[in-house]
Amino acid sequence: MWIFCCGMIRSGSTLQYQIASELVEELAVGRRMGGVNENIFNSLLKSHKETRDLAVIKCHWFFDKAGELIKEGEAKGIYIYRDIRDVVVSMMKHTDRSFTRLLMGRLVEKVLRSYRQWQGSGKILVSRYEDMVLDRSGEVMRIANHMGLTIDKPMADTIADKYSIEKQKERIRNLDYQSIYRRHKRRNAPDEHSFLKSNHIQSGKTGEWRSALKWYESAMIEQIAHRWLVENGYPISQSWTRRQLMGALYYLILRPAGFLGQTMIKVLKFIRIRLWK
Repeated sequence: MWIFCCGMIRSGSTLQYQIASELVEELAVGRRMGGVNENIFNSLLKSHKETRDLAVIKCHWFFDKAGELIKEGEAKGIYIYRDIRDVVVSMMKHTDRSFTRLLMGRLVEKVLRSYRQWQGSGKILVSRYEDMVLDRSGEVMRIANHMGLTIDKPMADTIADKYSIEKQKERIRNLDYQSIYRRHKRRNAPDEHSFLKSNHIQSGKTGEWRSALKWYESAMIEQIAHRWLVENGYPISQSWTRRQLMGALYYLILRPAGFLGQTMIKVLKFIRIRLWK
């Protein structure tokens, strides 16, 4: 059976992947398969068609085949989400991109669309980042139960301690970056086993958006994701007037500008390819 650790980007999905992988390997019922996109998974699906072991996969964005397998009972999903404002702040630090650039790329809309698609797939374990931070051991138990595995609390505590933030940071410091670069031929690629990379962990704090975002940035996100924030119990910080104003700025200027910019890049790439041919 396939286990998709498919949580929201910058929300603790790597930790879920590590926990799920640790469980199946410790109990000798499966193994970790690394990160995939739709094309990579289709190749894996052909080569591992007959396996009955639990195959743990890391991904973020929803794709149809994963949804089909979950609905058919041939796969399970493990999902985690966090305050979308903290997602944006973490992405700004992780990618060294500005707020404007991320919003022009429709980050918030893409994240929420994938959230809804995974939620509609069926057997999905859904966790809240803010809760997992407070009870990592409980998260281990929840993941084990979802995968149909039986463990006791001492084992859950041991795994939870193994993946504390302090020990994760130590793993990052001890990664063999030269070896990783030789294998992947690109900088800041993730380690194949832990799926960690050099700047993987930022602060790990919740509610960091309150000090990191300007009022107009918070207002813009809150307008785009207002319904989702309210449904998931996250407080709205900006007034209706401010949200409407910044929402108009986003939908009339930033969003179209992002689309035009991406279209222009595609056109330039196409021209370049044609010229090289």
